[in-house]
Amino acid sequence: MIGIIFKSTIAFVLSFIVLSIPISNKPLFKHISDFTGPLGGDIKKSFSKSVDNTVKKTKQMSNNLFSGSDSVKSKQSSILSKRRKRIKQNGKTSEELHHSEKTALDNVINK
Repeated sequence: MIGIIFKSTIAFVLSFIVLSIPISNKPLFKHISDFTGPLGGDIKKSFSKSVDNTVKKTKQMSNNLFSGSDSVKSKQSSILSKRRKRIKQNGKTSEELHHSEKTALDNVINK
């Protein structure tokens, strides 16, 4: 951990010294920034557009995902309510049916 901090500090100091070397009464950094000035702004603009498009697409996809989940829940709840009505109409639960079948099978085996 200390090694990484030490190496980063040395790299920063060396790059600062190199970029501060005067050439034609201007530091090297000024020459480089004059040469790449518009390019840096263009890179920033394209990166910002890319991030904005990604955020818009992510929001759209999440809205589509959550809007579709409501219809599934309502469909499942209607199936469950139909099942509950059917059980109430029969007056028996599935466990009672299994129990009566089990008793009938026990009687057949015992004979």
